Amino acid sequence: MATETLTLTLDGTAISTDVTINDTSQSSSGEAVFSSVTQSGDSPQTWTVPTGITSISIQAISGGGGGAPGRYSYGSGGGGGGGSYISVIDLAVTPGEIFSFTIGKAGGGGTMSTNSPFETINSPQSYYPQGSHETASTNGGDTIIWYSGDPNYSGTSGPAILSAFGGKGSGLSNTGGAGGLVSTSTWANDNSTSIAANAGKAGRNAENRGSLYSVKAGGGGGTSNAGNGGMGNGEFHRSSGGYNYHKKANGGNGGGSHLYGGANTGSQGADAPALGTGPYNYLLAGSGGNGGTATGSPYGGGGGGGAGGRIRAQTIISGSYSYTYYWFLGQNGSNGTQGAIRIFYGS
Repeated sequence: MATETLTLTLDGTAISTDVTINDTSQSSSGEAVFSSVTQSGDSPQTWTVPTGITSISIQAISGGGGGAPGRYSYGSGGGGGGGSYISVIDLAVTPGEIFSFTIGKAGGGGTMSTNSPFETINSPQSYYPQGSHETASTNGGDTIIWYSGDPNYSGTSGPAILSAFGGKGSGLSNTGGAGGLVSTSTWANDNSTSIAANAGKAGRNAENRGSLYSVKAGGGGGTSNAGNGGMGNGEFHRSSGGYNYHKKANGGNGGGSHLYGGANTGSQGADAPALGTGPYNYLLAGSGGNGGTATGSPYGGGGGGGAGGRIRAQTIISGSYSYTYYWFLGQNGSNGTQGAIRIFYGS
């Protein structure tokens, strides 16, 4: 807060007095929310402590990992891990000093580039996805904060005061990715009222029904206390009339955290419903429900995996020849959700 001195002089006399004015036009409270993702090769973003501000609070969330795709004979994909969450309350700062930070990107869901369902003849294991036909899911990005007032500060290549590491993508795996971890510096712990550092939840594994029938996709992991996504039901179903088919499905995405009020507890996502039993079963297989998210923009949820596996074996007899068709399912995984930062101070 700045001050000014006003001198008042009585007209026609030498009598005067000085009045000190406290300038309250500068805000003693405020906030800055950052959600622009830091891409590879970008310089860190920055925020400068305003004049008169000696204490701030920060909330930071990292990016969630992407879900793996369904991979025909390899089965369904696991969900991506949820991003991590940190809050620091009443951190001691000095006006004019600088915070530098990166904001974690969303992990990408894995993909399949061939038609699905995919058919082979006479050999249930004659086709596994080749490397040219698939891409692995990727990790969520890290949200990291450096402060020039930290005595250990040596630039953005040196120690950070707060690190929220991104949730792990599940790659090309049936196993869910690990949730993001967190770390805080000794300086931050010694110069704040309190710190809450919460790791993200791991993505759910795909349901294992054997090497050819693992078709229930894993849900994404939630951020901190937010719920995980439900399982995605991509199973083949034979109706009572003998006609049958499936549609592709995903596991639900993990719930994200928001930047107002902290990491609220979200409900777990609902598992996919059972498939129908009518004579012509062309209905969608169920995707899992998304994990619960409290009010506000959700950040840091992991992506659900895609359903995959062998869904059908059909033998056709023509004269003296017998042919068996094997049908395989493969669905892309879902993207995770990016991270964000909120810096706020005052009442």
